[in-house]
Amino acid sequence: MSPQDDSVLSASLDDTVRFWDLRSPNCQGLMHTDGGQPCLAFDQGGFIFAVGLGSCKILLYDIKEYNKGPFATFPIKDPITLDFAAEWTHMSFSNDGKLILISTTSNVMYIVDAFNGGIKHRLTGHMNQMGMAFEACFTPDAEFVIGGSQDGKIHYWEVETGNHIHALEWHHEPPKVVAFNPKHLMFASADTNLAFWIPSM
Repeated sequence: MSPQDDSVLSASLDDTVRFWDLRSPNCQGLMHTDGGQPCLAFDQGGFIFAVGLGSCKILLYDIKEYNKGPFATFPIKDPITLDFAAEWTHMSFSNDGKLILISTTSNVMYIVDAFNGGIKHRLTGHMNQMGMAFEACFTPDAEFVIGGSQDGKIHYWEVETGNHIHALEWHHEPPKVVAFNPKHLMFASADTNLAFWIPSM
């Protein structure tokens, strides 16, 4: 969903991206892709959106001129395996628009430079041997990444270094979704239960 208005992007197994307005039940636009079900992310300004295709490249579009095609395309390759064996499950921009976080079905995630597509860090330390579709996120200050794990923990990584620094325990099932409030110091995590987290004073 756009951070600025009621616009929503959706991706489908039929290789399409659809544009929606919450004030209308009808699709407002349609874009065909090639390479499997896309991953989507709006930047925090709501002017640019990213499309991840084939778990191997990112395309950047201007929301007002998406019909002209992407204005930038970045091939993404793991610096260690030189390829991507894991399927991308989620993408998100940092609040400053400089970074893109890619969650995968493997036990690695990626922080990517949003301007040139270079991989800045591989994030490891969590468990995902079962190929689950986890959704991690940046903190609002883009200092940390938080995400779930197959062992039920919520893990923290430092964005500057990519180091795994902490893990929280509460969930009995893997928390597949973790989302930080963009303005306040709190986040939510969910498995079969929804948990809200605030700092202890």
